[in-house]
Amino acid sequence: MSQSQQRTRQDGQPNIAGERSGPQVSIQLLGRFAVRRHGREQPDRAFGGRQARQLLRMLALSRGTLLSKDVAIEALWPTHPPVDASGNVEILISRIRRALGERSLILTGSGGYSLVGDDRCWVDIEAFLTAVARGQAELNHDPDASLTAFRAALALWHGEPLAEDAYAAWAAEHRHHLLRAHLDALEGAATAALAAGDTTGALTWAQTATDGHPLREAAALLLVRALAAGGDRAAALASFDAFGRRLADELGIDPSADALRLRQQVLCDEVRPANSAPTVPGVVGADPPTSVLPLAGRDQARARIAGLLADRQVRVALVRGAPGSGNRPPQANRRPPRAPSATEPPERQVPGGGGARWRRSTGGGTAVKVKEIMTTPVVTVPVDAHPSRIAAVLREHRISGVPVVDPGGAVVGLVSEYDLLARSGGSAGDVMSTAVISVTEDTDVDEVRHLLVERRIHRVPVLAGARLTGIVSRSDVVALLATEWVCQVCGEAVRGGQAPASCPKCQAGTGQFVLQEPNPGS
Repeated sequence: MSQSQQRTRQDGQPNIAGERSGPQVSIQLLGRFAVRRHGREQPDRAFGGRQARQLLRMLALSRGTLLSKDVAIEALWPTHPPVDASGNVEILISRIRRALGERSLILTGSGGYSLVGDDRCWVDIEAFLTAVARGQAELNHDPDASLTAFRAALALWHGEPLAEDAYAAWAAEHRHHLLRAHLDALEGAATAALAAGDTTGALTWAQTATDGHPLREAAALLLVRALAAGGDRAAALASFDAFGRRLADELGIDPSADALRLRQQVLCDEVRPANSAPTVPGVVGADPPTSVLPLAGRDQARARIAGLLADRQVRVALVRGAPGSGNRPPQANRRPPRAPSATEPPERQVPGGGGARWRRSTGGGTAVKVKEIMTTPVVTVPVDAHPSRIAAVLREHRISGVPVVDPGGAVVGLVSEYDLLARSGGSAGDVMSTAVISVTEDTDVDEVRHLLVERRIHRVPVLAGARLTGIVSRSDVVALLATEWVCQVCGEAVRGGQAPASCPKCQAGTGQFVLQEPNPGS
């Protein structure tokens, strides 16, 4: 992102939508791509083709800095660039200038081009990121100003960023950064709203964050706080317990100690809006959430907690599932833990469990790669395939979804059984989902498992550039869990697509492992 993304007006407020002084050109990259000249949207045909629009998006992302021709060529033609690629880029730039209405908006530099960084042009992601940064900066000392900034940022979010470039390698990092910023904005808005006493707003934003990231503890706890602060303790406890079950079922781990303390606060009716005083001062957990508590208040609360060590053992027993506490059953009655999310903080990946256990089960610390378990060749359908033909393909191959490819073999979407039932049209292009998540052959299977769980999807295409090389489904990952190698020296069992290089217990070589057939019905 360019320095212009951090630009603010002279009064110090972010240059956000609705407050700008009328730029000549406005570019929308959040949600549907759109370009407006003096408030009027330009039709796609004004750019003369898809590649000109893609190049403009690249220029907008690097606004104020030079985009070299070499970088543009690699992104526009990742596999088969034309003979005169440089000349083709010049033609695309000419089309963009004509569509924008003024040649000076695209500057020519040494070996590349740039979109002007002045006020004649406005890009929504710059305003969005500026507003998010301002909200985070104000969060600890001015919740009202923070909430205003986060509201402005979320008002600019019209959907998935760079949706037209979902499969483009050049856009992956930008998309990840913007999606994370959106999550920060949702959680920040919920936190600021709690601090400002707006429990309704906090509930809305926390629920949205949780819906998108059901295994993210920060979002789940904000939802619990919002429900409890709004006076619905039963719903808050139900929400917490549902989150705990998700962690147990999908990752095989427990909520953190901070999360368990929050549950105890809710049980004791000690969570209040920021403008209400606790009813039981001086009791463990009576302090408001750390993220909305002034610094001095946090220190006082910690001092109260430190002075009540005698009560600690009783409370730990309650929140960890003591008889009659109403919590989940003890560890002995739980299913074996699975791997935590790839984004799970290090302190949650405890030795012998979570990610450590997943890596051990796949070969003594070496992560299994997608290329080891993916299905290939992949059944695909062309963009013009009729829905009846797609249905026949799904039935013939006993699959629930199929990638859609263009004449060059690049993936442009995916059609699932749901798409066929929920949408109408005469071709795959009419009914397919275009926002499809993909991975590469070298992606860790653990990361794929995380994607399948977090995004609630059934399969992910495997790409090499724009070329489809395979597909990984839930059943592929489950099959990996069922493949077990047993060391003939010590009996250690290790799961993986192939025998490990050495036994993680006795260090015996790979030749000492035999494939263990799964028990019937396992």
